[in-house]
Order: sequence, then C-alpha cells, then structure tokens
Amino acid sequence: MSKILFSAALLLFTILSPLLSFAQNPKITKNALIFSYSNPEAHSVRLLTSVDGFVKFFVFQKIGEEWSLKLDTSSPDFQLAPGKYFYKLIVNNIHTLDPENELYETSPYYGRINYFEVKTPLMAFRQNPQKIGPLTYRFYFHASSGWKKVKEIQFAGTFNHWQPYELFLHEHSENIWYIDYEFEEPGTYHYRYIINGEWTRDPANPHIGYNQLGETYSVVHATR
Repeated sequence: MSKILFSAALLLFTILSPLLSFAQNPKITKNALIFSYSNPEAHSVRLLTSVDGFVKFFVFQKIGEEWSLKLDTSSPDFQLAPGKYFYKLIVNNIHTLDPENELYETSPYYGRINYFEVKTPLMAFRQNPQKIGPLTYRFYFHASSGWKKVKEIQFAGTFNHWQPYELFLHEHSENIWYIDYEFEEPGTYHYRYIINGEWTRDPANPHIGYNQLGETYSVVHATR
C-alpha cells in the first residue's frame, strides 16, 4: 500500500512541478531586460540594481493587474558584459526579494538580494563609433558578405602611434567585432582597422580624412 501511495505522490509531483517552478525574472531578450511583478496589494514597485551601480530607482508601470519594467539594453546606459547582476525590489517602500526569481545571495550590506546572469554581451551597435562614456567610445566592424572569414582585427591610430599589435577587436558574434576604447584627452583622432592583415578605414564611419599619399583613414572627435 505504501509503495502505491509513494508512486502516486511521485506521479503527482512530476505533473505539478512545472507549475510550481519559478518564472524566469528578469526575461532577457536581445534588446531588453524585462522585469514583471504581481501583487494585488502593491501600490508602487521600484527596482534597485547593480546594472547601474545601485544608483537609480527604476519605476515599474502597472498594466492591468501586472507590474512591468523594461530596461532597454540598446541604450548606452545599459551595456551589459557577461556576468552576475544583483537587484532588489522595493514594493510599497519595503525592500523585498523577487518572488519570481529563486536565485539570491546574502550580502552584508543589502541582506538577501536577487541576482540574474548574462551569458552573452548585451550591447548596442548603432552609430560608429558610439559614445558610451566620458572619452569612451565603442568601435565595431560588421563583416559583410564581401569579406572572407575574419580571423583577427587590430585597431590602430594616432592615439597609440599607429602600433598595430597593441589593440584588438573582440568577436561579439560571427559577423560583429568590437572594442571599447577610452581616450586620454579630448581631441580629434585618426584610426584604421587591420583585418586579416589588411589595413582599411572603418566602413561604418562616414567621417574620413586623407594622408599625403591620398589614402583614407577614419576620424573620431573624442569628448568628455
């Protein structure tokens, strides 16, 4: 009899376990982090997160019976490298764990705090170069069908005395390579990529200059 009861309980647990599992919060998409929260007693819901160094309170919007918050990762404010990120919900001005995320750690400063993990970089590739901070720019190269298999891309310019083996772009995906570079001082700088050993200007940057031989290079105006 006990074996029958155990088997029945095991079968019931197998059926119900997907329903009892935690929702994935936040939902991580290619362009956004989406947090959701449901509580009929909630009057206000905010988020405090290590994404911005726990600086800003992000406010949820109520849609129907659900609360939702979307952080646009195509914005330079939310450029996330792979890693672990922490957050707290503030519901009715009370700090609380996210009931839809079972992942948490205990911090000596924040107490129990939720976290989520980013596996691949969440980065925006819009204008090139893209300003992502004071004197800091993101340069990228999108390999079109006109290029053979890209094996390596070096980055050289007046900012490093055209040293070809000092800076390298990182492979973000099969067709996109990038580098984030912080200039020492504001000013106008010239640069080129070296793709598979071939010097070329940045095809996605419309600002170009010419040297005495009539060769082209790309131009960036760095500001604080």
